[in-house]
Amino acid sequence: MNGGDEPDVSPDFPHDSDAPCEELSIEGLRSPLTLAQRRRRAAVAAIVVASALAILLLPAILSHVNIAAIGSAPAATATRGAFTSGSHFQSGITIVSGVSSGASGTPATMCPVTPQSPSTLGMPEMHADVVGTGDVWALLLFGPTSSAHRATPIVWRATGSGAFQVAASGPGDARLLPVNGPDLHPGGSNWQRPGGEWQTDFIFPTPGCWQLQVTRGTDLHASIWLNIGA
Repeated sequence: MNGGDEPDVSPDFPHDSDAPCEELSIEGLRSPLTLAQRRRRAAVAAIVVASALAILLLPAILSHVNIAAIGSAPAATATRGAFTSGSHFQSGITIVSGVSSGASGTPATMCPVTPQSPSTLGMPEMHADVVGTGDVWALLLFGPTSSAHRATPIVWRATGSGAFQVAASGPGDARLLPVNGPDLHPGGSNWQRPGGEWQTDFIFPTPGCWQLQVTRGTDLHASIWLNIGA
């Protein structure tokens, strides 16, 4: 050890102020975005916001479009049983003109079939719709259903006076008279309904919706509807 001499200390890093400083790097710290990068990010954000708004507003837009379409569409019209009818009289028989959308067979749900109810004899009967005064009933000897090309016997009861007549109109503007009758039952029968009693037999050439027109004299006009099967 030299007398009075300071110890020689060697520093671990230079103190020279002119020495270059190394760049400080911290993980997770990034350099500022450039102008082009900021523009791209803004464009992406705008697209995301616009897409979200479109998804939120889509139900309201579709509802508005549907309402507008419904408002501009013509109103649908329908006639009962797909028939448009008008009555005229020929030789005392009420003929109803008709045009059916199902000439080859109108479904039962489209045909205004006259309701059936059990009679006192067990066979189904129908209470006809009457125009004017009087009462008309039909007893279905064939049962609740009938088919084309087969005899369809019906017993009728009608009040009033005068000639009793029945005719049918059906698919394809068809006109039909009974193959037998009307045949008067002078003494009536054990079927207890008011008025005189007759029987008719129809053979319907095609299935579908058929309207049977009844007249007695000049005052009584009535009808029943049948859906004839194939």
